[in-house]
Amino acid sequence: MRGDFTQDTRRRAGAMGTRSLLLQQGRQLLDADWNEQSGIAADRLETTATDAIGRQGAPRDDAGFAITPTADGFNIGPGRIYAQGLMIENRAMLAYGAQVRAGLLPALTTIPAGAEALVYLEALTRPASVASDPALAEPGLAGADTVVRETIAWTVRVAPLAGIGMTRAALIDALRHNRAPAIPPFRLTSGGMEADVVTEAEAIDQGPCVLAPSAGYLDQVNRLFRVEIHGGGLRGGATFKWTDEPGFEAGLVTDGPGFAIDLPVARAAEWFPTGAIVEVLDADIDRAGIGGPIGAITSAPGAPLTIAGVPAAALHARARVRRWAAAPAPLPAAGVWVTLGRGVRVRFADGFYAAGAAWTIPARTLTGDIIWPPVPVADLSVQFAPAGSPIANLYFPSDGRRRYAALAIIQRNDGGVSVAEDLRQTFPPLTDIHASDVFFEDGASNLGADDVQGAIDALAARRDGCCTISVSPGPNWWRPIEALAAGAHATICFAAGNYRLDAPVTLANLGHVRMIGIGAGTKVWAYGVLTAFRFENCASVTVADMAIAAERQAPRDPAITRRSGALDIENCGPVQLDRVTLIAGGRRLRQVACLRVASANGAPSRPGGGDLTVRDCDIVAGDLALGILAVNAATVRIFGNRIRPRAEAVGRTLKRWSDDADMAAAMG
Repeated sequence: MRGDFTQDTRRRAGAMGTRSLLLQQGRQLLDADWNEQSGIAADRLETTATDAIGRQGAPRDDAGFAITPTADGFNIGPGRIYAQGLMIENRAMLAYGAQVRAGLLPALTTIPAGAEALVYLEALTRPASVASDPALAEPGLAGADTVVRETIAWTVRVAPLAGIGMTRAALIDALRHNRAPAIPPFRLTSGGMEADVVTEAEAIDQGPCVLAPSAGYLDQVNRLFRVEIHGGGLRGGATFKWTDEPGFEAGLVTDGPGFAIDLPVARAAEWFPTGAIVEVLDADIDRAGIGGPIGAITSAPGAPLTIAGVPAAALHARARVRRWAAAPAPLPAAGVWVTLGRGVRVRFADGFYAAGAAWTIPARTLTGDIIWPPVPVADLSVQFAPAGSPIANLYFPSDGRRRYAALAIIQRNDGGVSVAEDLRQTFPPLTDIHASDVFFEDGASNLGADDVQGAIDALAARRDGCCTISVSPGPNWWRPIEALAAGAHATICFAAGNYRLDAPVTLANLGHVRMIGIGAGTKVWAYGVLTAFRFENCASVTVADMAIAAERQAPRDPAITRRSGALDIENCGPVQLDRVTLIAGGRRLRQVACLRVASANGAPSRPGGGDLTVRDCDIVAGDLALGILAVNAATVRIFGNRIRPRAEAVGRTLKRWSDDADMAAAMG
């Protein structure tokens, strides 16, 4: 965190497993001690939240960041969400394009028309001080800048789904199982930095008139160096900036036609003299997590501020300037030292560097050295060229960490966007957890359930021990039937109720199968198709005590080359129907039968194939539909049945006939 600190020991506290800081009597208290204690508390809360909630999650009763389409994009809903333990809050509905000023986030038009995109949340911590928010000043202390507040900045971003390096299904599966999606939009800093001082032996002799440094850190003032990534990217493309005065920051005030630094002239001349390198920042830049424009001050102290290479439009009343020791420079080749100043030097590893990632290096005059490594034991070592030269004091950045949460998958359409998938994961209060809140993996059990409550209901429906599967009306009721393993024997029991179908249910390559209802109160209705149930290659089929109807409300379809039954059975062993109502309705269909049973030509493909028994059934046939069609039957027993036409009003029948081109031609 940027500010005028002695040092930042929060990372050391974590590496040492520090529980708390205890003051001693008569000792001096440093800002680093206070900051370390607050860092321990914040880190513990975030770690606990991550352990309890997972990598991301939103409270059920105030789930924030819901994505809702609008005419020109989408809105971001109010509420809270947790990303890697960090609580992030949106206090009011916000449009995607209204988060920051135009140009800092990609436009939605960058998503190809018709393509899907990932909508995700990116959050990071940023400093808030008097320079960024004058309201934080205490008038009673003459506007003294007493503390730096660590605040949370966030933006909702989009990335085309085709470019994230992970399939849609794999992304959803990773989120469901609390795994971090390894995708470029969620990319974290993977490179590291080492710091050192230039010793006398390493100094370059500049001649007899210039004395070589005696050793190490070359200043009479204790300082805190800060090295920060300005432009993100791989080591070869990233840039860095540095300062040994991390507290030099100030806001701007109106000064005639321009703006001036909001400090007394003497202080402005000391902190921001002509030629000083400054970065122009504002709330939008902070929120977007990017670096601001940088250049050298070209105006005199007290005059309207001008900065080389920085447009005048970048200076406004809400902007502020921050001083750096040098303009951003490319990261050097891996392992190559670059001297910052006062004898301090750094080098970087290969890897990716996110904008804003930063390291702090305390330098002390008493030792003539820096405090490095930042923790007692190195937590990461890598190898620089030449191979075989490990660097034990290489560290990931201690500042600038980003947190991510996937929010939704959207599809860009001609008229805007639509939400294809809500990726937020919600959690209930501990005192109100229900089985329906717990995700259920249905891969092995094939219960057709998405949560534990659904799985319990499916298992409870099997309480009748004589049934392999007990079925009740409801969405996707057919899933457990279609999930039967090849060769399995099954008794499928249907409760009373109406079972709607929009496509045939197929039972193929099974053993002996019985399908039983409670009588006429069990009704399976298939709409728009010729077949409700299709059995293929089963050892035997028994259907009893239920009604099965297939109603295709369309004339004859030339694309269908064979007859199909509302109950269609092909290449199976013995078939028996008892007390079944079969209905084949709809318009004039020469292609449909109430029951079709077909065996292979020649030798039966199954033992007992071609053996058909139909007893005490009610066969209801629509226009030109067959009642019972037995193909290549060997033994047929049909008795005690009622076969009748479907009762309809004469006017309705005549109307359908007159609308049928084939019938109209035949009558003509």
